[in-house]
Amino acid sequence: MSFRSIYVTYRGAGFHKWIKHVSSKGVFRSSNIKKDYIEYTKGNPVKVRIKDSCFITILYRPKVLPASMEVREASIKEVPCIEIESLREKSLEEYFKLNLVILDFLNFIIPEEVHVESLHGITENGEEEEIPYPYAISKMFKPTVRTGAAIFPYNEVQRNSIQILSEKYLNKWFELSKTPLINLYCAVMYNPDTYMEYLFLGLAQAIESYHMNFFETKSAARVKLEKEINEVRNILPDKAQYLDQVFKDCYRRPYIERVREVYQEYSALADQFLRLKGAEEFSKKVKDTRHYLTHWVPELEKKAAHGNELVFLTKDLQFLLQLCIMTQLGFTNCDYTNIYHTSYK
Repeated sequence: MSFRSIYVTYRGAGFHKWIKHVSSKGVFRSSNIKKDYIEYTKGNPVKVRIKDSCFITILYRPKVLPASMEVREASIKEVPCIEIESLREKSLEEYFKLNLVILDFLNFIIPEEVHVESLHGITENGEEEEIPYPYAISKMFKPTVRTGAAIFPYNEVQRNSIQILSEKYLNKWFELSKTPLINLYCAVMYNPDTYMEYLFLGLAQAIESYHMNFFETKSAARVKLEKEINEVRNILPDKAQYLDQVFKDCYRRPYIERVREVYQEYSALADQFLRLKGAEEFSKKVKDTRHYLTHWVPELEKKAAHGNELVFLTKDLQFLLQLCIMTQLGFTNCDYTNIYHTSYK
């Protein structure tokens, strides 16, 4: 079946608190002409275009309750929801895919768990149909250092620019959702019942992926080596493909260096919030635990994290990844300070 758009409502106090700051409610008025007629003026929804993919509208939608035969103000309420209008396929499968990306986004920016409550599809002829939603989430593995406040908006100045912020963050999120970074982060967040070793390894891989794709800069040694390889390729052009294959991993950064550099980038917050503090200690513990779990090196068993220590180390990794993702969304060090020290009143 083809749908013009879908409306999604979500459960979670954090979502309802956040949407109050993002979208304004409408106004109900009794009509002076008809005694039992209620006039409704829409609020100001936030509508964002995700390139050539879809429109996302954050809004309050009026809903008539079957309280009486007559339509009275008491029998009408507004429901906070998100409308998704695909610009490509109009199939239910496409809408499920788009909604999963949005659900990931909501659970990233909101500390409390957000769950899908209902889906209603608007058919091409304007009829509304309720859609059974097949995905269920029991609980989540979320960082505990940020409570009571969504990532944005986090101050009055930002709230006044919420349309611009929504366009910025949502478009960036859809771009990032195509990368292993988001997939690995969300895979851990949605699977808290998985063995802790697997959750840790997923985040350990995500840190490496982030460093390789967004963080790594070419050192002087690597620049020198690449220059020498190019000189050989120019001398032996017919062996260029072979040389590329041989030398493609000749200068691969050690894993511990990648973790250390990510920690150092966010050391001000990491030293404050992480249980295992200090770039050297943290990177060594992550490296030893990762190598022990992936390669089962017996001499690393005593150096690796186990039990509660592994739980805390996994949460520390998740917090660092949260900062990494926020950086790619466009947040700055000043923003981090505001976010982690400010909560909604």
